[in-house]
Amino acid sequence: MHVPPQWQDEPHDVSATHDSAVRVPCSAQGSPPPVMAWRKETAKGKWAPVHAINSSARSFSDPETIWAPRFQNENWQTSKFHDNFSRRRYFLTQSTANSFSTLHHINKKMDTSKKSFSKRDFLPREMENSADTRSLSAIMGTDAENSLFFSAIKKTHEGRYLCQATNGVGAGLSKIISVLVQEPPRLSSESPTVEVRVGAAATLKCKAFGDPPLSLRWSRDQRELASLSRFIVEHTTDVKDGGSAARLTIEKVGLQDSGSYRCEASNPHGSRTAVFKLLVEDVPGEVQALRVEESGSRHLMLRWRPPTETAGNITSYIVRHSLQQEVSSTTPTEVHVQGTTTHTTLEGLLPASWYTVAVAAANRVGRGNFSGAVTHRTEEEKPSGAPRDVQVTAASSTSLAVRWESPSPESRHGRLLGFYLGIARVRDSSQDDALSYNFTTVGSGGDTSHHSAVSGLVPYTSYSVVVRAFNAQGAGPPSEPVTTRTLQDRPSSPPSGVRCAGVSPTALEISWQPLPQDDANGIVVGYRVTYVPAVQSESSHIKDGSSRVSLGASRTNISGVVETQNVTASIDGLASWSAYSVQVSAATQAGYGSPSPPILCTTKEGIPDAPHRIRAVAYDRNSVVVSWTTPRHPRGRIVSYVVNWQVDGVPHDTGSHRTGDGETRYYKIRELPTHTLVKLWVQAESAAGLSPDSPIASLTLTEEVGAGIWSVGGSVSAAWRTDVLLECRTAGQPQPNVSWTHDHQLLHSKGGHGQARVRWQVTENNALRLLNVDRSSGGQYRCTAANQFNTDNIHYNLTVLVPPSPPSLHVTKTTSSSVRLQWHVTDDGGSPVTAATLYYRTELGDTKETSVKDSHATLAGLECGSRYKLFMICHNSVGSSDSSPVIDVTTKGSPPEAPPQFQFITQNGTQVTLYLGLWQSGGCPITHFTVERKLGDDHWRMVNAEVAPTRTLTVGGLEPLHTVRLLRVTAHNSAGATAAVYSLQADLALGVDSPWSRATAGQGPHTAAVWQDMRVVAPALSCLLLLLGAAVKLLLCIRNRRSRLATAKPSSNGLNSYISSDVIQNDVKTDDDNFKKKVANTSRHHVRGVESRSSAEAEYHAYADVLYKHSASSTYDPEAEHRFQHQEHPEAALKAGCGDQQFYSVVYRQPLRRAYPDQAASAVPNDGSVVIQTYRREKPGRKNSTMVAEVQDVKKSRFLETSTSFEDREIYDRDSRMK
Repeated sequence: MHVPPQWQDEPHDVSATHDSAVRVPCSAQGSPPPVMAWRKETAKGKWAPVHAINSSARSFSDPETIWAPRFQNENWQTSKFHDNFSRRRYFLTQSTANSFSTLHHINKKMDTSKKSFSKRDFLPREMENSADTRSLSAIMGTDAENSLFFSAIKKTHEGRYLCQATNGVGAGLSKIISVLVQEPPRLSSESPTVEVRVGAAATLKCKAFGDPPLSLRWSRDQRELASLSRFIVEHTTDVKDGGSAARLTIEKVGLQDSGSYRCEASNPHGSRTAVFKLLVEDVPGEVQALRVEESGSRHLMLRWRPPTETAGNITSYIVRHSLQQEVSSTTPTEVHVQGTTTHTTLEGLLPASWYTVAVAAANRVGRGNFSGAVTHRTEEEKPSGAPRDVQVTAASSTSLAVRWESPSPESRHGRLLGFYLGIARVRDSSQDDALSYNFTTVGSGGDTSHHSAVSGLVPYTSYSVVVRAFNAQGAGPPSEPVTTRTLQDRPSSPPSGVRCAGVSPTALEISWQPLPQDDANGIVVGYRVTYVPAVQSESSHIKDGSSRVSLGASRTNISGVVETQNVTASIDGLASWSAYSVQVSAATQAGYGSPSPPILCTTKEGIPDAPHRIRAVAYDRNSVVVSWTTPRHPRGRIVSYVVNWQVDGVPHDTGSHRTGDGETRYYKIRELPTHTLVKLWVQAESAAGLSPDSPIASLTLTEEVGAGIWSVGGSVSAAWRTDVLLECRTAGQPQPNVSWTHDHQLLHSKGGHGQARVRWQVTENNALRLLNVDRSSGGQYRCTAANQFNTDNIHYNLTVLVPPSPPSLHVTKTTSSSVRLQWHVTDDGGSPVTAATLYYRTELGDTKETSVKDSHATLAGLECGSRYKLFMICHNSVGSSDSSPVIDVTTKGSPPEAPPQFQFITQNGTQVTLYLGLWQSGGCPITHFTVERKLGDDHWRMVNAEVAPTRTLTVGGLEPLHTVRLLRVTAHNSAGATAAVYSLQADLALGVDSPWSRATAGQGPHTAAVWQDMRVVAPALSCLLLLLGAAVKLLLCIRNRRSRLATAKPSSNGLNSYISSDVIQNDVKTDDDNFKKKVANTSRHHVRGVESRSSAEAEYHAYADVLYKHSASSTYDPEAEHRFQHQEHPEAALKAGCGDQQFYSVVYRQPLRRAYPDQAASAVPNDGSVVIQTYRREKPGRKNSTMVAEVQDVKKSRFLETSTSFEDREIYDRDSRMK
């Protein structure tokens, strides 16, 4: 029956949003089933077919997928497509490809055996040869249910579509539907960011696409921009692409116009917003934090921070610098630096000159203002001359003594601070110009002649020595190399390749390799071979697990020394088949070196001794059991024993038997006649031959078989905590009774059955097993066997070997890195001590151990100045002892020692130099320094927590602030740490931008005038008032003294009596001896003018040149000067008097003007000024009254302006001596 098509799912018009998925069903029914087809109306009014998405030629099951290509001629990757509308998953989708090559799909039969398909497999025939492909942004077609499907509908899909159903019956069905795509706004911006200079016009353009009506509006800060005088909005429409545009123009922009602008596009389907940024550029602001980061004699390295206020990229920096002293100079020098960097180096400057530097930033708009000026002084030049007259001599095998003269004065170029002593090892193939020198800082620059010692060298080695002088700015050229060889020493290593071989039963041949020259430490003059018997195990194991020592064994004690100049040696007179420990050491003129590691050497086998004990007992009336011991000296491995016997009176009735091995030591002889004397003897056999006959054992066999013991007995040694088996094998008829005694105390009496005990037990064959023996188990054990015909017994002497007693440990010598120890044990436990283990650790460190073989040991490689805990355990063949008592030992060395302030710190202009090299190491190398600073009442703040032990540390960026500043420098070494506090002068404190203050200051340098800063004015006024008060008190004191001195008689030496005194004798033991001590007061201030102090007495004279003690009744003695014996600053004592009280006057030069050898060059010239300090010694518990005054010119000034008779010549001579 034929039925025309009827709509089952009639298509309808569709209106969809852009990029959404759309499915339009169209299905009909009839008989036969109708054929469904979709067509789309083209621009020319024709209907083009819409192809099916899946192939009808092949049906894919639900889990299957197909391959999809990314590009032409490439395979497609597996991907699965899921249809949101249908229930099938046959659609092509993209895996890693960004687009498909075609929109069209064809019904094409594919080979089911193919695993992948090329793009051409999916192209329709009319496109197979076409190179025109389009990006597949959305899939359009019909699915398996003939529905029209759009995966992401586009505006191009909009139009009319025709769905047809035909089956050949009737006219068929068809319906035209319209597909309408609703497109919301889309924005396209040409320039999202616009840059413009201040005062210019800025234009922002916003373009949008979408369904009309489409509107655009500009806004900023959520406010719409109207067309005002400065804001102009123009709307335009593009005829080609149908887009709408809105142009925003801002005339004469300013910095306030910078920011974000929003363009909003809207239509009935939605809205979109685009954000534009407008950047308005202006000249940069002022450069921040300009500072001198590094300075040299002819360059300055500058660093700064970019301006905080800038409206555009900085294109360059202009660095302007000029000499400060050139008041009427021409245009300053300018250097341009790229805008991407914030540092530069000024080259070609003059040494030791003050420069004023300022920096300005520039961009394409223009140049900004210059920063605040920074003033800095260039450094000195390093020396250009080398030290003279260098002399080097060998002081020992590991050290050299070096002497030299300073460079000529005209080549020093500043104050010499010390010297670099360089040393290099010279090899045969080395040349002077190829040597690599290791330099050490030595000496000081104050003297003309210098000397030093170089240690830690290789013995008998040539070294080249050079010396370089250095000042605060570096080192000069080296001196001419001088080559010297160190003295010979003992060899540092033993000979290698030591070998030995036994050449006879009593001789060994030893050979070794010659000692390398690098290890000889000199010229090898001979070798020494030392041999001692090797320590062998004290015990051997038997089958039942017990332990015992071979009976009758002995150890050879042959040892000795052989010296030779060859690399071979022969040793004779040794014991046969004995092991020896052999060591070889080499010798130079300085002595023998360490021996080589011991090697074991064994002599060849010799003829063994005869078994030294033999025992024979009657086993029955016709049998004899004979047993024996091993030879005392086997001289080889016993391979068998030969048992010989002879029946007395029967010449031919003799016999012998050879055992199958060397372990069996008994034999039973049968079928012997009764009532006849039988003689028996035994021989031991080794590879070298048969031993002599043993002693003869004789017995006569009778009808009565008495009790007999055929175990031999003897001395036994055993290790503790083991089991020991003592055998007692018996014979006799009837069976004898056996009993055991220990030191005559009965242990067991056996009547046929064994009985177990707590510490011992008797086995079934009458052997006594001692369990877990200790020293109390030792002694004599006797086994007795008896029957009615005879009684026999044997005895064992048991020695139990135990670990040694705890060693006694003593320290005999300590150095900075080693400890020498001596130890001994009072009880070796019966077995020689073979080795010892030494354990050691620091207070908080991990425990380490080292093996010790001699009674003396040196523990090296220790930390300097550190405390160690040590204990020892010694060992023998049995085990290890308990540990010795723990001892404490400290290596030599102490924490670092701080130098005084006037040596350690120099302040020059706007920088501070710390001379770290002047710290005394205390015998332990300084590992690092820490530097802290304190401003006024502030807390200590870290400046540098890890400063390497260099010669100097220079800090710049100082400015004159009148605030008390303190520095705390801590030096660390392995022995501890030492902290010293130093003060900076009040008229040269640290600036805000220096490294000391950067930890707290976050802003740039302060450029206001000093008198405008209350932080400076307030302390200055306070100091001024204090100084005025002190001056008034000083004037009153001087006036009172003048009135008292009006009646004083002048002495013959030209001095008033109040400054005369008795001589301080060197041998006087009084409280004044405290004044002779050199107290390192590193926190003392040296202030010009008059000052009142309340410090300890030692502070006033610690670095004095002359010390005076005086009273009213004393007279001046020009020979009374007692000079302190200090190498760096000799001091003297002087006495004077004032009234009936004791006064002390201390005369010393200003520390910044003293010329100590280790002191750095000072910026203040040596003008010959001295400070005279007078104070009155009060009773204990009361402070000393002190007055200080500085005499600027000793040639014209008077002592406190009161000593009118103090001759100028005498003061000048005294000051000359002080220099």
